[in-house]
Amino acid sequence: MNKTTKFDELRFKTDNQLIRLVNHELDFGICCALEALRHLDDSAVAGHRYTAAQRACTNSQRLLRLAGEIPANDRIELESKLTHLRGLLALVSATPCEPIAACEPSEENISALAHTLWKARGCPEGLPEEDWFCAERVLKHVAA
Repeated sequence: MNKTTKFDELRFKTDNQLIRLVNHELDFGICCALEALRHLDDSAVAGHRYTAAQRACTNSQRLLRLAGEIPANDRIELESKLTHLRGLLALVSATPCEPIAACEPSEENISALAHTLWKARGCPEGLPEEDWFCAERVLKHVAA
């Protein structure tokens, strides 16, 4: 006979709230990281959004450690989002915000960065032009 105690019920509710909170933090962090990528031509905005995304990533990792039992499907989703956020942060930190060369970006370079941006956004269906124009703007800024 498996009897649920008040403590078990409380732990279940707390874990569910933690899962929701981690999801919220990860969504916020991904949004901030994408904003940082879109605003690489403005280092102040990009830096502010990058910092917010880093903070959300750190908070998510800390909160995940507090959760007791997380259902497998929730754990997979959270870990996937965390990996996605880490990838976006790596992409932002690897993309210089300062001018480094005076050359026009090639279509090959724009295409490669646009593909990376598309993958970083989770490979959504829809408007590939958004990633293309963002990549073009970033590379032109880097080349300026």
